[in-house]
Amino acid sequence: MGKFTHVLLSPELAISDKFRPTAMHPGFQDRLALVVVDGAHLVAQWDKDFRTDYAQLHQLCSLFNRDVPWFACSATLDMKTLHTVIMPDKFFN
Repeated sequence: MGKFTHVLLSPELAISDKFRPTAMHPGFQDRLALVVVDGAHLVAQWDKDFRTDYAQLHQLCSLFNRDVPWFACSATLDMKTLHTVIMPDKFFN
């Protein structure tokens, strides 16, 4: 533990049972400084038909300390999708 500065995972692996022990490990939790989600421009498509695991990333919030910031990035995020990213409950409930 503590040998890496970055861990790059697909959403599918990040919420998997395979990664959960690492995500819950105190050493990992202590060193976690930022969660980055790439592809935020696709958030409007994160539903039952497209990359459903993106819509489940909220599961990681319950595993990680609430003080850990989340950063969503995109090269092509339009205003409508930006509002969906900012207020996902309005769109996904």
